Amino acid sequence: MATVRQIKANQRNAQDSSGPKTEEGKAQSRGNAVTHGMTAIVVTSADDVAIIERRLDTWKDGYVLKTDDDQWLYSQMIVSTAKIDRCQRDEAELTTYFASRAEMCWNEDQTVLAEELAAKLARRPGLVSKQLGVTLHGSRWLIERWRSLGSVLESGGSWTDFDRSEALDLLGYEGPMRVDIEDFGVDVPETLKLIGFEIERLEHRKEGLEALDARERSAAAKGLRIEPPKALKLIRRYEAAHMRRFHTARKQLQTRERSAPETIIVPEMAQSLPTPPPLVDSQKTVKPEPPQAPHSLMPHRKGLLYVEVEPPATLRDALPALSAPMSRKHRRAMEKLLNHRR
Repeated sequence: MATVRQIKANQRNAQDSSGPKTEEGKAQSRGNAVTHGMTAIVVTSADDVAIIERRLDTWKDGYVLKTDDDQWLYSQMIVSTAKIDRCQRDEAELTTYFASRAEMCWNEDQTVLAEELAAKLARRPGLVSKQLGVTLHGSRWLIERWRSLGSVLESGGSWTDFDRSEALDLLGYEGPMRVDIEDFGVDVPETLKLIGFEIERLEHRKEGLEALDARERSAAAKGLRIEPPKALKLIRRYEAAHMRRFHTARKQLQTRERSAPETIIVPEMAQSLPTPPPLVDSQKTVKPEPPQAPHSLMPHRKGLLYVEVEPPATLRDALPALSAPMSRKHRRAMEKLLNHRR
């Protein structure tokens, strides 16, 4: 069985967003998976079409286009170059626009950003309260809310459940910490003391944040921002995607060019081609075999010996060449040798 703390935690979690509820939000959610327009292949701008047609003619001499696949890769590469140029033009225009806007309505834009961030405070108080406290306009928003809550107690009133929940959000309390402080705000003197401490802390930090905000505004007016706007981030994503497409198509074309061309020989020309000379290895020399002296296997009392003499025609002719009388065993060996040579 769930405890009271778990039930309250589940109720708070149920308040978080579980998807779009309106028809407009659902329609926008359906298009999240659709490829964004500038990364698509279709080009609708007349200027881009003119640039592509001109580059298709002027850049063709630098590539070898043999097949339809080569032609397709070549066209994809040219389309990517036109879109890269468009991204660079749009980025320059957006940078100029945001720089001019920073000079005219910096405070108003930063206040709107702080309000948008504060709208998420109830869902993630621990994170959002810290994010508001590190910016000038976020600190101003926190100070204003603390003063509004303090004025209710100073006038003799008491906090409602909404006021108590908002105060806990401003402190960054979430989860079990909120359940354990159900009587927060009942002790008015202690609560006012806590509110005074938070306002003093934020006022002290605001002095340093004013200098940082002035430097950030000056950089934004020059087109340099620490955190670029979402539109600039999107343009740079488009440019990076087209750059990858360009390099991929160009690399594939260059790989096809480096491949060895096929040699085609016409049958009529094959008869007139000269016969290539035999390949001779100049480094390898063939040494003639030295002439071998005639020899024969002659029996001896110490065994069979090779004697470099002309082989005898008969056994009687071989007897004078022996220096010792032969035994019966040696004689039979000599007879077999002579019969084998015949």
